[in-house]
Amino acid sequence: MSICVGRPVVDDTGHVRRLVVGRAGARPARIAARAIPQRPPGRPRCLDSADRYACPDGPSLRVRVERGRFWESQAAAYLERHGLSVLAQGYRCRLGELDLVCRDEDQLVIVEVRARSGGALCSAVESIDVWKRRRIVQATRHLLMRHRQWHAARIRFDVVAFDSIDTQEPRVQWIKNAFDAG
Repeated sequence: MSICVGRPVVDDTGHVRRLVVGRAGARPARIAARAIPQRPPGRPRCLDSADRYACPDGPSLRVRVERGRFWESQAAAYLERHGLSVLAQGYRCRLGELDLVCRDEDQLVIVEVRARSGGALCSAVESIDVWKRRRIVQATRHLLMRHRQWHAARIRFDVVAFDSIDTQEPRVQWIKNAFDAG
């Protein structure tokens, strides 16, 4: 029997439910067992909350992007204080994004910036898995194809990690040569 989902119907409790419609004449239309919760109009999908469990959907994309840019700028300032010059921030291509592109004497340094709160399940450094490293390497190859002046430079992949960002003094960890392109 083919079943398709009909139009949404609001029940007495204010939940939106969908009518489940079967073949013609097979069964009468019935209300689906699982309710689709509906937020009141005008209410944001998620309130900006530091507590992950207070807001099950997590912060909105705009909030996450703003936080990411903030910690990238903090990392850029940290690296400049330690002698690196920042060439680009937020380089994007279809293969991925490079948070920071820096120069350390004759080396081109690609920096991944990570920030985690104190209650995170893993540290900022542990959150960079093999798939993320591959995307960083692919985006770096794209950068080198687009910018020939850096094509012959030696490349180093660093990580700047901020842990416990929800405290007054977040921990900063700079890992030079954190991974290689191989």
